[in-house]
Amino acid sequence: MYPAIKPGSLLVIKKDVPVTVGDVIAYKYKNAKDVVVTHRVTEAMVLDGRQIFRTKGDFNKFADPLLVSQNEVVGKLIFQIPVMGNVISSFNFLAVFFYAPAGFFVGGLLSRVFKRK
Repeated sequence: MYPAIKPGSLLVIKKDVPVTVGDVIAYKYKNAKDVVVTHRVTEAMVLDGRQIFRTKGDFNKFADPLLVSQNEVVGKLIFQIPVMGNVISSFNFLAVFFYAPAGFFVGGLLSRVFKRK
């Protein structure tokens, strides 16, 4: 979604709000489990009584090949906080490489203390 959304931004998404052409939405990607895509709505239509959207990434030349149904929409972009996504990712990285080994170390110390008694 560059340049509208800079890489590493934290996106604030609101659920259950009306979506119109021009809105940026987050939706579950049909062909991959646990993948959420954030693209702009370029067309809205009703097919068989269901709200359907055509989407496109701002940096992409072509619209997405798959249509998005209303039940796949996670929410609509309300605002973004530049760089904050990178900050949160850094904390997750620290948790894996700092807190987990520290936990094993403290656990090892505690097991030695309790074995002595």
